[in-house]
Amino acid sequence: MQVAATLLYDTTDLRRGRDRQRIDRATTLRENPQQPIDVILRDVSQYGCFIETTLEMAIDAPVRLGIPGSGAVEAVIKRRAATGYGCEFTVPLDWENFERGLTSETVLPLDQAAEHASPQTELQAAPEPHIVKWRGGVRAAIAVGSSVLIWGAILMAAKNIL
Repeated sequence: MQVAATLLYDTTDLRRGRDRQRIDRATTLRENPQQPIDVILRDVSQYGCFIETTLEMAIDAPVRLGIPGSGAVEAVIKRRAATGYGCEFTVPLDWENFERGLTSETVLPLDQAAEHASPQTELQAAPEPHIVKWRGGVRAAIAVGSSVLIWGAILMAAKNIL
């Protein structure tokens, strides 16, 4: 007797609601409180990413990753693969900012930088500081007095050594 089967998919886990986007970019990983480490960010989803590295890290270790459009993002190492690690973000990425970070240029040529500068970011010229000089006699006394003290210290040190 044959039985008909129907496949039902569980849609309650929405963490894979967005497909992973392959980006293959160099980024910086900081394993608390270690020094920054250069890694390759292979793919990213709203909830996690895969990093390629030869560094040994523990599962459930907290890390910080530089993500385009999102800055430094807190994540936790969740799985180990042959070439790297799968990470889960502690706070999901803002996907619009992430996509904008992938497409926007972060460095502008010098001739275009002025066009994109907002009035709030332009530097204001600082006023010249008011400098008050000591009178000539005071400056001369300081120069002669410090020279006498230094030579006295040198002579005392030489006397103790010899």
